[in-house]
Amino acid sequence: MKWQDLSMTFAPLLAKTNSALVTEVVVYPDCDEISDSGYAEYITVRNALRNLVKVPDSLSLEVACQLPCGALKAFSAVRRAMPIVEEKSRENTGPINLLIVGAGGLGLWTVKLAQHFIGSDCSKVHVTVADTNLNKLLVAKECGCSDVIHWNDEMYEELLQERTLEVCEGGVDVIIDFVSSPRTVKRDLKVLRENGVLLVGGNSWHKVPISIHRLAANNLSVIGIKNGTKEQLQELVNIMSQGPLTAPCYQVFPLDQAMTVFDLLNQSQINGRAILEVTSDLAPLTDPFPSTAELTSC
Repeated sequence: MKWQDLSMTFAPLLAKTNSALVTEVVVYPDCDEISDSGYAEYITVRNALRNLVKVPDSLSLEVACQLPCGALKAFSAVRRAMPIVEEKSRENTGPINLLIVGAGGLGLWTVKLAQHFIGSDCSKVHVTVADTNLNKLLVAKECGCSDVIHWNDEMYEELLQERTLEVCEGGVDVIIDFVSSPRTVKRDLKVLRENGVLLVGGNSWHKVPISIHRLAANNLSVIGIKNGTKEQLQELVNIMSQGPLTAPCYQVFPLDQAMTVFDLLNQSQINGRAILEVTSDLAPLTDPFPSTAELTSC
């Protein structure tokens, strides 16, 4: 988003000038109220000094706008998985199998970040992606994962588990599941090795029954993943602006094509992220907040 400031409230973030300022920033999702603005051109940011992160000139807005949502949650999951994978690498002589469930926008960010921070040495970490959509799996392969598994919903569950165990050479050590449906979680727990760890996240509201007996018998762990912190968002912005890590595939559409984009999303015909461009240029304002001449945190 572009932040236009006519006052000096955000002087630590913006250079002082007598003219209007337009600084590109992203907003850390610290509160649910941000989403209520819909496609508004201007929003009020709670605790703005804390929740605004400046976008460097070397980072495009098309990439930057993805960082506070899917990328940040994926980053949080990968950061949580890193010490687990490192510990297992010290204990095991063979490669560690990391399975990412879902090859949508969130999953692709997880693939990119996992490859960058965990799987750069393929001899130690084997990153595999599972999804029901073949086209999305092809995109995941292009993002750099070691293998893909087609979790075809029309196949018997036992066959899908066998296919997963075959690709992952007998079992999975760590799973990051952003689908987190009853079916995928049940399958996850069936393919985890002893002492395996399942990280669950995303926006799933499913109630998932879990066998306590299976957890205890195989010493399995299930860990929930929250969105990342403001500090992680700043770190992510720095990483993406410096390279060599790049964003997974995305498509940019004008706002007037929003309904078409929603239809494509419902039909799973969007690979990666779909970005709606509200405006390419922000016209100078004389008074963006008629009731006050000064921007304040709320």
